[in-house]
Amino acid sequence: MNPYIRHIFQFIPASSASLGHIIKKERPPWHHLVIDLEDALLDVNNEAHTKSIKQKARLLILKCFENTSLVNNKTIGLRINSLHSGEFDNDLALLNSLKHRVTWGFVVIPKMERYGDLTIYEKSFKGLGLSFNEIIPVIETVAGLKACKRIFSNQLSLPLNRCFWGHHDYNLDAGYWPFPEQESETYWENTTRLINSLTINGVSFINGPIVVSQSTSFIRQVFHRTRKLCGKPFDQAVISFSQISLFNAACQPDEDTAPLNTVNEHTAYEIVKAFEQYNRSGLSFGYDAGQRLFISPQKYLCAKKYLSQNPII
Repeated sequence: MNPYIRHIFQFIPASSASLGHIIKKERPPWHHLVIDLEDALLDVNNEAHTKSIKQKARLLILKCFENTSLVNNKTIGLRINSLHSGEFDNDLALLNSLKHRVTWGFVVIPKMERYGDLTIYEKSFKGLGLSFNEIIPVIETVAGLKACKRIFSNQLSLPLNRCFWGHHDYNLDAGYWPFPEQESETYWENTTRLINSLTINGVSFINGPIVVSQSTSFIRQVFHRTRKLCGKPFDQAVISFSQISLFNAACQPDEDTAPLNTVNEHTAYEIVKAFEQYNRSGLSFGYDAGQRLFISPQKYLCAKKYLSQNPII
């Protein structure tokens, strides 16, 4: 695709009204779709609403494939909820309902924390006769990063070839504030640990979303440093169609390699205020179009926790 990126993984909320159209739309082979039943469907202040959104999304997925089969399409996958989320059994039932109509190119498993969980996933999938071209775990907790080498030693039959880096959830689990993103050395220290653990086991790295800047120069610096760590082109997650064009524009020959210090950190108060003002019902994130500021639910929760411990006087 370009000097830095092999494949793009675009996350689509499974509740999207245009899901059926998006699935059928022609895409280049490097453009992968991740139909998201997890973080994209999250009301951080209302657990009952979250459950309702997820169940409606499952029904929408079933409807999308009512008269359509998806066979041997390696570019469309599903992110399910984790084993310990309380939603896994519902997602498993969905996969079972679709197994004769849909061959998922990959299934994304969030919050992978221990090797033992892999054995449970393997048993659950095999018990229902489910098989996938690829299973892609997400490392996004402190425990998961610590156990990464063991997780990917993979003595099972699961096809584990790639791994997503979920640094937003990792930051929430670690209780960081300020919230370290690509302009922070804390982010790069954690990213380096993950990439080194994956490389030892021959597993490829999928970089998490870049949401802190719309600057092509900044994004190019991130890509340059990530490729240097990986030693080869990597895969990249995006959160919108517009980001794909932005990232393509940023993928020029290695030139801008100055320190990543171009992003101003917003205060915890500003983050909480903006998220609550611009968060829309049914979407997990907040977006202030005027400031071009994307706020993940994890960043919002970190800021909220920080304020509860350090109230503004």
